Amino acid sequence: MVATRMARGGYKHTEETKIKCGLVNIGRKISEETREKLRNRPGYWLGKKRPHMAGEKNWNYGKFGSEHTRYVENKLSSVRKAIRNSRKYHEYKRKVLERDNFRCVLCGDSKSYLELDHYPIGFSELLKKYSIVSQDEAYACDELWEEKNARTLCQPCHEKTDNFPKQLKGTRNKILYRGTVTH
Repeated sequence: MVATRMARGGYKHTEETKIKCGLVNIGRKISEETREKLRNRPGYWLGKKRPHMAGEKNWNYGKFGSEHTRYVENKLSSVRKAIRNSRKYHEYKRKVLERDNFRCVLCGDSKSYLELDHYPIGFSELLKKYSIVSQDEAYACDELWEEKNARTLCQPCHEKTDNFPKQLKGTRNKILYRGTVTH
């Protein structure tokens, strides 16, 4: 058998070797004695991984809605996330970035991570103003998609604005992404 050594200490078989191993084992049946050994060896589990938490023993069994431990009253954050992950929002962001020549409108930086800032009316304020609770309602709202209501800012300048979320200030340097849009 031909195998190549991988970086983490394991071996990776080539496709040819995998086929040969399969051909060798055609027609072989595992004896009952071998099956019993496999069942009784440590680490081999045929059932659920946590039988003490399965079914009715689980503390969340039968709990739906507000009874569930992971229930969140504020559903608006998931709508915001869905809007920001939509194709329409990405196209809108691309248009605003192109309009501003992929530069921060406050400091002129083009090397930092560029973000879209809804200005003068913030994104969440627009959602509240028009009582938007679904993606379809957001798509129908024209003011949300107007290019004059947005500007391009670098990450440091965006944190200095008034409509930036207070709970995110100072924590975003720990996020490991850098995704300037190339044109």
